[in-house]
This record gives sequence, C-alpha cells and structure tokens, in this order.
Amino acid sequence: MRIASMLGLVMALGMMGTWGADAPKNLIANPSFAGAAGEHGLPNGWWGPGGEPTDGYKVAVVTAGRTGGKALQIEGSGTYGLASADRVEIDRAKRYTARGSFKVEGADAKATIKFDYFDEQGNYVASSDYGQMGPKPEGWWTASIQDRAEDYPKAKTLGLCCVLLGKGRAIFDGLELTAAPIPTANLLSNGDMENVLGDQVAGYWPSSNDGGKATWTASSDKPKTGHYCLHVKGSCEWTCADSGRIKREKGKTYVLTGWVRVKSGEPASRSTVSRAINGSIICSATTRAAPIGSSSP
Repeated sequence: MRIASMLGLVMALGMMGTWGADAPKNLIANPSFAGAAGEHGLPNGWWGPGGEPTDGYKVAVVTAGRTGGKALQIEGSGTYGLASADRVEIDRAKRYTARGSFKVEGADAKATIKFDYFDEQGNYVASSDYGQMGPKPEGWWTASIQDRAEDYPKAKTLGLCCVLLGKGRAIFDGLELTAAPIPTANLLSNGDMENVLGDQVAGYWPSSNDGGKATWTASSDKPKTGHYCLHVKGSCEWTCADSGRIKREKGKTYVLTGWVRVKSGEPASRSTVSRAINGSIICSATTRAAPIGSSSP
C-alpha cells in the first residue's frame, strides 16, 4: 500500500495526533552538559569526537546556547565530525524521539541530529538520518525525529548523535531523548507530522510533474493537532509526497483519515491511497478538499 498526498497549489495538512499532559523523562544522562570536561572536552554522559578524519574535528562545551546556557560545539574540517550521548537499551514496545536545536556556521557546512543503532556486542548496525541542514539566516534549526529501530532487528541499543558535515562549526542545544508506547492504530510512521528536521517533515518524499514547482515544509501555522503540520505551496499540474509503503494484510480494511486545509488555488487538494504490487500501482482511491470559502467538488 502506498500513501500519498496530492495537490494543485497550496495546502496545509496535519494527520491526527495527541499529546500527553505529562512531560516524558529525558533519557540523556547529562543533557545540560554539567560537570567538568574530560580529556576530549565533554563531560560524563557524552563521548566524542568521532568522524572522518578522526583528528579533523574538536568538541567542546560552550556558553553559546540558544537560551544562553551551556551547549555542545563541534568544529573542524573533513567529511564529518560527531558527538554522541550515552546509549540506551531499546524497548521494542516504545517509540524513541530525539529533539533539539542546532546552529550551523560555514558556507559549505551542514549539521543534523540522528539515531545510531548498535548490536549486543556494541558494534555499529545502522543510523536513522533524515537529512542535513546548512546555515540559517535566523540562526537556529529545530529537530524532532523518531527512531526506526523496527528496521534493525539486531539492534539492542541506540543513541542520539550530533553531526557536523564539512568545514565549519555547529552548536547543539536543548537536546532530549524520550520514549513512549508505540501507537497501534496509525500505520504511518510520521502521520502526526511531529517528526521534523529543520523546515522538513521527515518520512515524506515529494515529487512533481516535469517543470512543476512545489515546496513541502514543516509549519507551525494553525496545525489541527500537535505542534506541526505539512505545508505545501507551488504551481504545477500535480505534486505528491509518498510516505512509504506498508505491507498489506489480507482480510483487513485500511482507512485513511486526516485533515486538509486549502488556502487557495485550483484544482482542489487531494489525499490518495494507492495499492501497489511489486512497485506498480494497480488501483487508487482519492478524497478532495476545496479552497477555504468555496464549496467542495
């Protein structure tokens, strides 16, 4: 089954989600970078630098955080440099979320926050990397990403990892790692649009017709629920964002629900469910929403 959202010109979309009243526990042992720095410039609960080359980057705790407190700095030149929080044991009944802010300096530099996975012996298995962001005129990017441990059955532990790519400097602040029970109803890994890296909603892959122009970005402008929605703007015959395929189970009925707010443009916005076999779409079902103030088709 292939899930996609399609539109003509402008759309804001947010799948239904809920937020608990109690703040979840931060699983990072030392999120405030308190305590004396060790040999490599980091306090207990953190390790680094790693990267390529290994001597190309330095890590340090600086007082240049987003809120004026202590923050993690990675600086240097090479392919990439990183620093990681202590690993935590994976509970397969829970979804892990990493959040934080980061600022990038350097014309060709990029940075990101990602998950690393390790097996029972501590060997590296894989990473969940939702992309990288370069310098931002306003300063800070926000990241809120979810793990994909279900893709790596051999993984026993995971860790939050801060990464700088290229030559420059990146500062990371407000870092947290939390865990919550995995929802059983929603099959979309990021249906509530709360999995965000910079201005991008993670887990959706946009495309458009030849010559068409469209942008798909995370927006905090009046989401139906939660903190973010998926905002789409462009001029094209069509554009869509594929959320990935879900293995279909015989005998089950699949229902797509969500909210669509269309500000302007023609034709109307659409949400589409497609069924694919061996990569080929064999049938689709579509719903439509007209621009605000007009009648639905």
